[in-house]
Amino acid sequence: MGPDGGESVDPLIRPLIGRGTALALVGGTVGLVAVYFATRRLDPADPSVAGIRTVFDFDNEGTVPTWWNASLLAAVAAVLLGAAGLATEALPPSRRSLVIAGLIAGFLAMDEASQLHQLANTPVAEVLAARGISLDIFFWVIPGTVAAIVLGLAALRWWRTLPRRIGNGLLGAMGLYFVGAIGIETAASQRYFGGGGDRYIYLMLAEELCEMGGVILALVAVGGFLGVDRTDGVPVLRRMPPEASG
Repeated sequence: MGPDGGESVDPLIRPLIGRGTALALVGGTVGLVAVYFATRRLDPADPSVAGIRTVFDFDNEGTVPTWWNASLLAAVAAVLLGAAGLATEALPPSRRSLVIAGLIAGFLAMDEASQLHQLANTPVAEVLAARGISLDIFFWVIPGTVAAIVLGLAALRWWRTLPRRIGNGLLGAMGLYFVGAIGIETAASQRYFGGGGDRYIYLMLAEELCEMGGVILALVAVGGFLGVDRTDGVPVLRRMPPEASG
């Protein structure tokens, strides 16, 4: 028994996402930024380096930064669905809520990889133009903002069922992610249509880093649902009890 009368946590069970893994993910993200600035120093007119500049560009599709962020989101989805598979009535939240959260994270991963959200630009622009409204922004931000608000409100009830550490971690993660994906993205798009330049580059990088940072925080948070049990010498994935999740 633990000191509070609850079940003690076996010392041989370790959280799925430890501090070392989190630091490695942060280091990988910082490394991508360093490589990006290094490739920007290469001569864009040199055809031998044009491909390298494109591959590590934060402002293009199908690049290493894009796939890095998509992979992080896919990892969040995998952990949530794994926790759903090990869910029991005695360990909140419910299996259904974990599956829904995992599917949302999976959709965001797919969207990041394929840029599905950009399909909203043309229809939204046409609707605004028909009403005489002119905005210098990426138009997908408008339905994206509505979706973020709806998602946040819908998640409030689920958030109350989470262990404190996981809930607070996800709250911070969502805040950081949407500050980048909606707030800074809007400012960056205005700068883009205003001529771009270095200010746009820095805003674009800030937006991407907020997204990646938010996803890493989310991965660390949801990692608290699962632990690796080495009691029998063979690692086995298990649901962490609430007292171990915070």
